[in-house]
Amino acid sequence: MEEFIREASEVKNLTQNLGWAILERDLNLYRDGIAKKLAYLNPQRPEFNEARVLFLAVDKLFDMVEDYQANRDEAIALLNKIENPDLAVVMDIDNETDKKEGGSPDGL
Repeated sequence: MEEFIREASEVKNLTQNLGWAILERDLNLYRDGIAKKLAYLNPQRPEFNEARVLFLAVDKLFDMVEDYQANRDEAIALLNKIENPDLAVVMDIDNETDKKEGGSPDGL
């Protein structure tokens, strides 16, 4: 898990560089250009599928970067719980009952 956090941190560092901002800008422009011409392409032609695949590829690239960041944050939280079990708060809400009636407030 620590190795994944290190790798995800490298991806995060990459996104904080000016080079990434330039690539992100250009890829967004490219994707927007594909989206604008896609409506005018004949779905039966190979150009339609090529444009669609390229659009999806750019989306996938952005999704991967976002996933690394989200998964990194989750991995850090999980690793903190594993390394510090005394700080983890365990909530056992399924066994709570309303003391007056012996059931939950909604009668279930």
